Amino acid sequence: MRIVVTGAQGRLGRPTVAYCHAQGAEVLAVDAAAGTGEYGQTLRVDLTQPDEVYDALTGADTVIHLAAIAAQRVYPSRHTFFTNVGMTWNILEAAARLGVKRVVIASSLQVNHTVTPRTPIKYEYLPIDEAHPVSPQDDYGLSKLVGETCARTFSEHWGLSALSLRFPFIADEAVYPTLPFKRIDQPWVALFAWIHVQDAARACWLAATAELPPNTHHALLVSARDTTCPAPSREYIRQFFPEAEVRPGLAEYGSLMDGALAEKLIGFVPEYSIGR
Repeated sequence: MRIVVTGAQGRLGRPTVAYCHAQGAEVLAVDAAAGTGEYGQTLRVDLTQPDEVYDALTGADTVIHLAAIAAQRVYPSRHTFFTNVGMTWNILEAAARLGVKRVVIASSLQVNHTVTPRTPIKYEYLPIDEAHPVSPQDDYGLSKLVGETCARTFSEHWGLSALSLRFPFIADEAVYPTLPFKRIDQPWVALFAWIHVQDAARACWLAATAELPPNTHHALLVSARDTTCPAPSREYIRQFFPEAEVRPGLAEYGSLMDGALAEKLIGFVPEYSIGR
């Protein structure tokens, strides 16, 4: 299997490339920045340029698209939105026309909420699942939701299968030992959901290789089973989201993202927890 990983020099890209190699895949690492890693040289590609995307994806079986401007206010909002959407469009169009059968896209929990909200964030129920209404409020979250819509469109009409992985905060090996957070400074921020970077990389592999029919798209919530919040989950909900229905079975520090669909469709079960 030949897998193209975009954003290969990034925080999630590097472990994803390593994990795919460890499973025996042939991996082409792609990034806007040049670099040489344990598995060879990274192909330097501008994903906003369709001809370069076509070149990079030629001969691929699967694409794991992780490249993005990864947060709001890194660039002016227009630049963030159009760059993220444009790169995702180019990946999907090239994959469809070149006959690539599977595209995995890094989406975000921020399609459900926004880290810097303009209006109050509300949840109908917690933990949320993929059926919960989405309501992004900024350039980054909206770019991810539009990317999911593009993936669904290409899947329905071009024959490929696509998965959009809605990642929460990704904790690398440096941050992981410092969890949980010590206080609640911004109660609305990401529901204190998180995932270890190694679990996130494994989720990418499972999404790239799971047996799924063509002409399908799924958005999947992937997270650890606990939270980074210093308070128990029900206490946090009562204090900040009292209007939300609390679904049965929520553990004391249980995640407010329901990962049941990811487990069912791609077999993803997180291995890392904070261990309280």
